[in-house]
Amino acid sequence: MASSILSIIEQCWPEIELYADLETSLTLAETCSYMHKLIIDAHTNKLKVSHFEVDNTPFNSSLSFDEENREPIKKNWQTAPSRIPFFLSRALNNIHFQSLERISIDFPATKRRNNSPSSIIDDAFSTSFPIFVTNVAHARNLQYLHFNASRIMTNERSGMLESLYEILSDNLSCCKKLKDLDIFNIGYIRGYDNPFYSVSLLLAIMPAIKRNKLNRLRIVLAGQPSDPLYDRL
Repeated sequence: MASSILSIIEQCWPEIELYADLETSLTLAETCSYMHKLIIDAHTNKLKVSHFEVDNTPFNSSLSFDEENREPIKKNWQTAPSRIPFFLSRALNNIHFQSLERISIDFPATKRRNNSPSSIIDDAFSTSFPIFVTNVAHARNLQYLHFNASRIMTNERSGMLESLYEILSDNLSCCKKLKDLDIFNIGYIRGYDNPFYSVSLLLAIMPAIKRNKLNRLRIVLAGQPSDPLYDRL
């Protein structure tokens, strides 16, 4: 009887996992050794999930109340990047990218580990984005990618993103099953009132667009180019 139940769980899990968030999958993996074997990759000890979503949720300095409605922020997976120190970088580092079929990723600010006066830190450029561009090379089953570059672009004027965009270009080309690509290429740079778009990001995704027969391509951009290359023209 027990073996029959476990067999049913194994057969149904791919469908159940579609409706489970990262935290739920991790919790289930800790319930028993069978679920751990089903959800955690034996070789890498990383979490096998078919989808990963992170929203750029509004952030406030108190991390306790919504500034507009003055209500406590709900503690769920959607607000986790703002509540949990370095949530996004830690999540990206512990996901088994080979199992991913869908990624919807923004890069929200995150909470610091201490209670210093500066209670937030933008780890998108320093940690999360480098981990993402490195690991996406292993996402060989990836079919859908939504990528919001708005927060990353705050660092474009310094030229610090050029090497990361080159890595993204190489690694995204490894995602040969990619069919749906959605890029939000609009951001604001400190000290400027008008929006910018990244030409380097556009160039980085071109090889993947040419290599894959996409069913859908959506690129949202506005404003002026932010790249240092164009500043020197």
